[in-house]
Amino acid sequence: ARIPLPLIPDEIGQLQSGINTMIAELESKIDTLQQEITEGRLMEEALRQSENLIHSLLESLPQYIYSKDLDGRFTYVNQNFCRLYNLTVSELIGKNSFDLHSPEFAQKYLEDDARVIQTSQPFETVEYHELLYEEGFYVQVIKIPLFNSRGEISGTLGIFWDITKE
Repeated sequence: ARIPLPLIPDEIGQLQSGINTMIAELESKIDTLQQEITEGRLMEEALRQSENLIHSLLESLPQYIYSKDLDGRFTYVNQNFCRLYNLTVSELIGKNSFDLHSPEFAQKYLEDDARVIQTSQPFETVEYHELLYEEGFYVQVIKIPLFNSRGEISGTLGIFWDITKE
């Protein structure tokens, strides 16, 4: 085995300089990471506040509001929608119009959803809204496409309200 020669002062200086450079780079990267973590936390908090604002808005409006995925299953319903069908959120999520309406009405709602998805355009109408176990009523309906983060249609958002008295 070879015995390493002792380091000469120039080599020690070069090593120390290299180590100091690496330490400075690491400290800079740590600072950058801490800044990114702080920014990420601020963004998460802003997102939470935005989600809370939207949730509060959707729950405080007197309209019936829901969203559906591309297969026509409910992915969101507000409390007014739940009260209309006398079901809880968890009982409604995953259901479709055929679970809540006669086949004729469910098919019409499905076709309206398909039109919104195919055209990427809002749909608005006045129609009779049928309920399975009680008398229906006339509603103003607006349906719009929902888009995911890639700009692709991911479902529909619907809002309707009773206009029978109007």
